[in-house]
Formats: sequence, structure tokens, C-alpha cells
Amino acid sequence: MGERKANSNEHMKGLTVAFRESSPHKSLLLLGILGVGLAIFSLIYVWLHVQQVQFNYQLARLYGQHEQLLETQRKLRLEWAQFGDPYLLEELGRERFELSPPPKSRRFMMQNGVNP
Repeated sequence: MGERKANSNEHMKGLTVAFRESSPHKSLLLLGILGVGLAIFSLIYVWLHVQQVQFNYQLARLYGQHEQLLETQRKLRLEWAQFGDPYLLEELGRERFELSPPPKSRRFMMQNGVNP
């Protein structure tokens, strides 16, 4: 185990020395590559943040539309329930369409689905 650690330390020392002995151009190239990588990462991060903000605005707008649709649905259900009331239908028929109940002479009863 100790031999392995010694080899690892020697290897690290070799890399450190090699890095120190490398030409300044290689160091600048490495820093340039790291800088470009950081710039690309930063641009991607900013783009993702902008996308997140836009999606949040879109989501808020969709939630608002959903609430409006739910309110419209509630109103329509209430109106539909009112049309099931026979007294309201009779009143609407009289007022809006000027309908009236038929005279007694025009009324007849159906028995067993057959007209007498």
C-alpha cells in the first residue's frame, strides 16, 4: 500500500514539475480554453434562466385562463340548471317568445302512447 502511495505522489510531483516547466504559450492556451469553456457555460446558464422566466410567465398566463374558463363553466352550469326549472321555462316562453298555454279545446291526453 505504501508503495502505491509513493508512486502516486511521484506522479503528482511529475505533473506539477511538467506544468511548471511547460512554455508560457501552453499555459495561456490552457487558460484560454478554460475561459472559453466558462464563457460558454455562463451563456448556457443565462439562456436557461431566461427560458425559465418566460415559462413561468406563460404558466401564470395559462393559470389565469384556466380560472376564467372555470368561472365560465360555473356560470353555464348555473344557467343550465335554471333551464331545468319548468316555471322559469314557462316565464321565458311567455316573455321572450310570446307563447301561452294552449286553450282547453286544443289539449288532449295520450294513453299508452296512442292518440285518442
